[in-house]
Amino acid sequence: QYLSMLFTAGFVGAMPLIVVQLQQAWRAYRFLLAAIRSGRSESELLFLGAWGAMIVLGMLSANYLLSTFGSRGSSLWFGIGTGMLLGVQAWFDPLNRRLPRRAAARVRRAVPQGA
Repeated sequence: QYLSMLFTAGFVGAMPLIVVQLQQAWRAYRFLLAAIRSGRSESELLFLGAWGAMIVLGMLSANYLLSTFGSRGSSLWFGIGTGMLLGVQAWFDPLNRRLPRRAAARVRRAVPQGA
């Protein structure tokens, strides 16, 4: 009986983390599609974002049924990938509709075309 309570509490407690991980996987997938369609293959910023997206997708696909945060190395690598993905999405994300148009135009002007 105690084990079933622990399982239920762990499942309910871990559900927000699972939802966040699935959202990150979806965002990484959408970013990769947008990066491929953009045609800016020389952009270092897009490269970093794509690298972060691939880290997120790779870690989630390889370790989804295992404990992602079971080792410090895996946790660090997942965090680096998530940080790279989110950081680049803040600079370049045509899918981000919440950013006001003027701010989005300023960001696009601030980022050099070759970057």
